[in-house]
Amino acid sequence: MSEKDILFDFYYGYPTFAPSAAQRGIIQRAGELWLEAESLPRKQIEHECVVAFFEMCRQRTAHNINRCQLAISASMVESVIADYLAHKKWSVSLITPCLDSIHDILVRAGVHVSPIPEECLQKPDAIYDQLSVHVTGDCLYLVAPNNPTGAITCLRSEDAFREMLRFAYKHNKTLILDFCFASLVKDRFDAYAMLEQSGIPYFTIEDTGKIFPAHNQKVSLMTSSAELFSDPELQRIYLEKILWVSPVVTRIITAFCMDALQTEHQHILAVVAKNLECVIEQLAETPLEIVPGDVDIPFAWLRINHPHMTSAMMQEKLLAYGIKVWSGNQLYWGDTPEEGDNYIRIALSRDPDAFAQGVHALKAALSDMQLDSCKPLRLPVIQKAAQLTAS
Repeated sequence: MSEKDILFDFYYGYPTFAPSAAQRGIIQRAGELWLEAESLPRKQIEHECVVAFFEMCRQRTAHNINRCQLAISASMVESVIADYLAHKKWSVSLITPCLDSIHDILVRAGVHVSPIPEECLQKPDAIYDQLSVHVTGDCLYLVAPNNPTGAITCLRSEDAFREMLRFAYKHNKTLILDFCFASLVKDRFDAYAMLEQSGIPYFTIEDTGKIFPAHNQKVSLMTSSAELFSDPELQRIYLEKILWVSPVVTRIITAFCMDALQTEHQHILAVVAKNLECVIEQLAETPLEIVPGDVDIPFAWLRINHPHMTSAMMQEKLLAYGIKVWSGNQLYWGDTPEEGDNYIRIALSRDPDAFAQGVHALKAALSDMQLDSCKPLRLPVIQKAAQLTAS
């Protein structure tokens, strides 16, 4: 089945819901922002974006250290870091499960990657000992909050973060922290202040692409410790890959960040909450069960409660109905992908009305599958479900 045959896309994480009234006002000012981008120096445009972003995230230390560099996507930042690690011949211990593209980018760059289970970071008083057992790489690579599970990992508390830093310091590890969903964490402590005080080499990755409904117009941010930032090889790799980030997009995202500072992400959080409630209500009598995360991120992590249905099988069968979901075994990228066999991930950052139609169709598809016998699927049922929901 080709992409054009997909009726309901729960796969990709970028937002497709309508902007808020304030965000729509920013979009209507696009011409004005374009002219600002023409008249202002590039460094000023980028600096104001960095300040607005980290103010939005309540991470004021970050915009004062002047070592943040912009990119057009988080995957581009990951690529820069991966090439740098390959140059240094450093290995990585990477959290699992996590988005499989992180692992793939590292491996393609020639970096040796080993898994560390997410459970290592569940209890703050056990983090040091757990990491001591499981981390074998030169670098510790964490995603916080984690995608797909919503586990907050090292951002659970200042104590948890401090224990991770203590481990990295004692064991001479470089930290790579993916904070792409951290802006949605309420009452987030100033992690950058703690990173700077620790003296540990680090990279952080932040992103606006999953939080603003901006048709994939986004800005990603790479912040480096002083030791890493001053390495000419890192700057060479960065400039080789990222010559320019659109000043117009940067200006628009700056305005979005300033609005989010005032609203505290009420718009996306309301959309995610409504869609999550729809999933819980509609799928209550199906083999799919919500696995609650520590924080609300724009994904639902669903357990498959059926002895003869794996995530890969369900992904394939749902595709026959025009429904695309993410298979859990893709996200358990380590030596035991079967750990993800009982899970699928669906994106929640969708227009609520369209999302409700998709969930209704998903429920109809699950009913039609007759999972006890796994009979062949019939496509007309999904078309009928879509028509009933639309009417």
